[in-house]
Order: sequence, then structure tokens, then C-alpha cells
Amino acid sequence: MYVQALSLDALEPVSMALFTRVLRMSAEEVQAMLVGPRKDIMNPSFHLYIKFRFVYGRKPLLDEQ
Repeated sequence: MYVQALSLDALEPVSMALFTRVLRMSAEEVQAMLVGPRKDIMNPSFHLYIKFRFVYGRKPLLDEQ
């Protein structure tokens, strides 16, 4: 449910930026096009998998001399 909510929240900004800037579509065209993907994200019969990559690190220890 968490990934579903995040996907729905991210769908419009990412799509809007790509389709209006690169493909020169209007905002209304993009909104109309996103109806299908929104339904697909909300469909419980679809089992989608998303790859996550976690990168972590830490500061090096200071030598106390």
C-alpha cells in the first residue's frame, strides 16, 4: 500500500515534466493519458515489482593521535 501511494503521488509530476517539456504535450493531454496508469496502479490483481537500491555509507573514523 505504501508503494502504491508513492507511485500515485509520483506519477503526475514525473509524467507532466517529461511529456510537456520533451514531447510538447498539453497538460490536459497528459492528464487524459494518465487515467489508464492510475487505474493499473490501483488494480489489486496486478502484482508489480519495483527494484530498489539502497546506498549507505559512513564517515571515516578520525584517528585520535
